[in-house]
Amino acid sequence: MRKGRDLLGLPVLQSVSGERLGEILDLVYDPEQQVITGFVIDKGNWLHPPRQVPASLVKTVELEAVKTEESQAAKIESYESQVSSLYGKQVQTVGGKVLGSVQDVVLDDLCCQVMGLEISDGFISDLVTGRAIIPRPCIITQSEHAVIVEDKLGEIWQNDS
Repeated sequence: MRKGRDLLGLPVLQSVSGERLGEILDLVYDPEQQVITGFVIDKGNWLHPPRQVPASLVKTVELEAVKTEESQAAKIESYESQVSSLYGKQVQTVGGKVLGSVQDVVLDDLCCQVMGLEISDGFISDLVTGRAIIPRPCIITQSEHAVIVEDKLGEIWQNDS
């Protein structure tokens, strides 16, 4: 499994020619399905819209590069969500217990499925016990300000404290 931030900065290469299309600046994902739908490789400017490589066209995700079948990146027609918008969001249970804040996403080996969220309960807690991973099945919903998870996670946190 890999973390989303591990992919940032990786070059995106056309698999046959080796042509460099850009480097990954963010991940585009579908929060309902918890899948990565593309890789943002250009933030764009007032003359040029941002570009992305759809995940469906990615051949391999390696340690040093992401390889795609396409020779050009597509314009981003619509943003579902970007993974970076999750960073810092508060994680709380349905009952309202705050567990921490989102620090990263945990991806499957193909970097297509979000397997969970890495959360932090503060610097000292991170040093003492490490960061926790909330598994995908425990995530109920996301709003603009928070990620809501099952109440049973609050009980686990209380027992660990």
